[in-house]
Amino acid sequence: MRFLFVPGNNSLSHAAKCLAVRGRLISRGHDCLIATTKGNAPFLKDLGFEYVILPDIQEANGAGFPSISCHFQRYGTVNGWLITA
Repeated sequence: MRFLFVPGNNSLSHAAKCLAVRGRLISRGHDCLIATTKGNAPFLKDLGFEYVILPDIQEANGAGFPSISCHFQRYGTVNGWLITA
């Protein structure tokens, strides 16, 4: 199965939690991808993790909400990736 993790906001602590779950899923043979913001992409890149960048209104105004998960109206799949938040 393929999973796309969309952390609840753009903080690194939320991304780190996704990385922990990602590790368990990959060990069981699943594909995992993490969505992040442009500002946090270097963190994942430096660690060697696969990611995609989604635009985030927080990067424009510094607000706490909405997060990158606002791009998904409901849980489901996109191009074969299971959307989780």
